[in-house]
Amino acid sequence: MKHLSLTARMSLMFMSAVIAVLTVAGLSFNMLSQHHFKMLDRQALVEKLESAKHILNNARSGANLSEELPQLRALLGAHQDLAATILASDGAVLFSDPRAVEVPGRFRRADEQSMWEWQKDEHMYRGMTAQISVTDQPEPLTALLILDVTNHTHFFDTLQRWFWIGLVISALVSAALGWVVARSGLRPLRQVTDVASGMSARSLQERIPLEPVPQELQQLVLSFNAMLARLEEAFIRLSNFSADIAHELRTPVSRSGFYAWQQRPPSAREMANRRLSKEIRTIHHEVNGIYGHRRIKAELAAMGHACGRHRVARLMREAGLRVRSRKRWRLVSSSRHALPIAPNHLDRQFASDRANRHWVSDMT
Repeated sequence: MKHLSLTARMSLMFMSAVIAVLTVAGLSFNMLSQHHFKMLDRQALVEKLESAKHILNNARSGANLSEELPQLRALLGAHQDLAATILASDGAVLFSDPRAVEVPGRFRRADEQSMWEWQKDEHMYRGMTAQISVTDQPEPLTALLILDVTNHTHFFDTLQRWFWIGLVISALVSAALGWVVARSGLRPLRQVTDVASGMSARSLQERIPLEPVPQELQQLVLSFNAMLARLEEAFIRLSNFSADIAHELRTPVSRSGFYAWQQRPPSAREMANRRLSKEIRTIHHEVNGIYGHRRIKAELAAMGHACGRHRVARLMREAGLRVRSRKRWRLVSSSRHALPIAPNHLDRQFASDRANRHWVSDMT
């Protein structure tokens, strides 16, 4: 994962989420389907058992049980996957469907209303055991109903096989879809990368438009555009400075020009700067050096001198004037001591009826 691109990581995360959701949904559907079929099988077995009990319980007194067998065969033979066996108390087979299979002995003594299942060869069976009381019979009969649910097993095997095939196809489709969505969502990042990779001294004026950029990436694009603006401004200043230096280097100074510059009288600007420097020194001395260039500029404006604060700051730097910061006030007294404290006789009673009643003094 360390060497994968952001698009690939987002695609894998999207695919993993889709696979997890489909797997949970498929397993839930499989469990619910199996539970539903099991309930249907139980219902069919219970209905057949109740019908068989009703037929055998209503037999005539002393009648032979064989008279009821055709009716039982008609009842139980209506279901093609259902087989039945009726046993006497001594284990003799009184009725057996031709489709009946040999039931393991442990199921013949199973509890009533409990459905059991077992597998034999390639067939899957479910069944129920019930005790049926018959008139004039001292011991109850044992009825075994067996339901062949092999078709259900084949159905669930096919369903699981197609589920895994569909899961693989869904994973591939979701990975492709996640890649498309991630790549489309990361398009603004690629634009920033393209602009940054193609940035040069001639393309600093280019900016990334905000209209197609999603809201989550607009702050990033704004910061990148602001950085380009700062670079452009710095490059312009550097270019101008380089041009001035190149001009000075290409312009030779003659000897006569140098001596003429030495003997040239000060310009009006220089004379004005000298006067301003003198006034700035005076103000700085009067305020004990606590004024900065902004407040000194305000004082000069009040005196009628028109100048900018940057000019005042430059003249102060040239004159070596610095602002003297005020010292922070510190608490030098403390009441946390064990020394005696004089009583407060006045107690804030400042009114007096005659002179010389209250005397005060200052200790600061």
